[in-house]
Amino acid sequence: MEFTGGSALHNGVRFSSTHKTVTVTINEDDEFNTKIEDNLAVKKKILFKGERFIKKIPFIRGFYDLFRYNIELIVVFIITLFVDLINNNYDKISGLISNDPDGTKSEIVFVILNIFIIIILIILSIKSIKEIINHLKFLKLTHEFHGAEHKTINAYYDHKDLSIEKVRRASRVAYGCGTSFLAFWITCSFLSLFFYRGFMIINIILGYSLGYEIFKIKKGEKVLGISLFYKLSAWFQDKLFTREPSDKQIEVAIFAFETLLEEDNRIDK
Repeated sequence: MEFTGGSALHNGVRFSSTHKTVTVTINEDDEFNTKIEDNLAVKKKILFKGERFIKKIPFIRGFYDLFRYNIELIVVFIITLFVDLINNNYDKISGLISNDPDGTKSEIVFVILNIFIIIILIILSIKSIKEIINHLKFLKLTHEFHGAEHKTINAYYDHKDLSIEKVRRASRVAYGCGTSFLAFWITCSFLSLFFYRGFMIINIILGYSLGYEIFKIKKGEKVLGISLFYKLSAWFQDKLFTREPSDKQIEVAIFAFETLLEEDNRIDK
């Protein structure tokens, strides 16, 4: 099985491989609800047939990873680029508007355009804001399931033993967690400002692509210079983003991971 990632919910966990995604949640009656999705179904779409090829190209794969399956983010990127382009060429565009000696018409056009763009961005952000608010309501539970997710992954890769006792003793820190990548993304985006100060959105994308490549370095936590970011990430994971899970939460994570293993083994046979 090629494990590709995991995530925590306020009432469960999700694990993914190249073939499957398994989501297991628990209700108030302590009953497990399992959802199994086929990742290959996405790859059959014409748009993503070349995904495996793209993921072999350095830097391009980071750009692709940022935007894949996220139409809202693509729209925001295009709008932001459009706004920067207009603002950076304000004088040239103003000159194209005839019979406007004092620039009044130009200013009105730009104000209306910016208001229109802001409204679009707000509409696109509503969904994300709702998700964030919902996440904050169950922050403690999410962090506990996050801890269970990390412990399960570490227990499996350390000794292949997914008993509750072994998982309980495993570390809550996972170097492959998105928290580590976030540290690289922010740092690389900041450093890119020393080389390019045009469109801010370009710096963010460059930072993401570069951070993605550093994050992909195997055993990066042992590489001098990079290990500092992993140590910072480990601190954030331990103190802020994970908590010690209950036995029931660990059971949910174990069940989800074992289900993923079973589904992948069935495909491999």
